[in-house]
Formats: sequence, structure tokens, C-alpha cells
Amino acid sequence: MGDSKNILIAEDEQISFRLLSLIINHINPNYFIFHAHNGVEAIDLYKNNQIDLILMDVKMPEMNGVEATLKIRQMDPKIPIIAQTAFTQDHEILTIEKAGVNDVLAKPIRKDLLASIFNKYLY
Repeated sequence: MGDSKNILIAEDEQISFRLLSLIINHINPNYFIFHAHNGVEAIDLYKNNQIDLILMDVKMPEMNGVEATLKIRQMDPKIPIIAQTAFTQDHEILTIEKAGVNDVLAKPIRKDLLASIFNKYLY
């Protein structure tokens, strides 16, 4: 897994972003990470960069992950978008999935699950 990929992490909590960055760096140090603090930034970063996969937090200020996913899906129906959420109740997961995410990861994110997501969508 030496290929360089661009990963967009949409995450407003700095500690969660740092943890995800560390996990990703352990999975593959060649991945380049973009950081969006909210859905508006996620859309801007997506529009202006070649992104290979998006890790989208669901609950963010200004624009949440569901709204941002819907807008990105209008531009690109194929980009892998992986929701990351602390919400794990069925109705919440259904709302997230209806927005068009490819997968949902429950927080805290486990390295082995994230690695399998990368293998599934990036290779």
C-alpha cells in the first residue's frame, strides 16, 4: 500500500481529527490528509482538490455531515464518503445512509476497520 491518496477528514473536534490522522498515518504514511472543520469547508476542499476518499463527521457546526454529503453527491456520485459518527441508533444510521454515504464507522474509530475501509474503496 505505497500509493499516495488524498483523504479529506471533515471533523470539527481537534482531538478526533488528530487521532484519525495518527491512525491513517499508521495505515499508510503516504496518504495526504486535508482537514475541514465543518461541512462548508469540506465542500470547498473537495471542489478545489483531487480527493480520493472523504471521512465525514456527521455532527459539525455551520453545516453538518449529512447536508455536506448531499451536496457533494450532487457533484460526484462516485466519491467514497465514509460517515464517522458517535450516533449508532438505527434511525440515525438510516438518515446518514440515505444522504448517500458508502459506509458508516462508529466512533471511536478502530484502526483495523479503517484499514479495511481504505482497502475496499481505494484499491
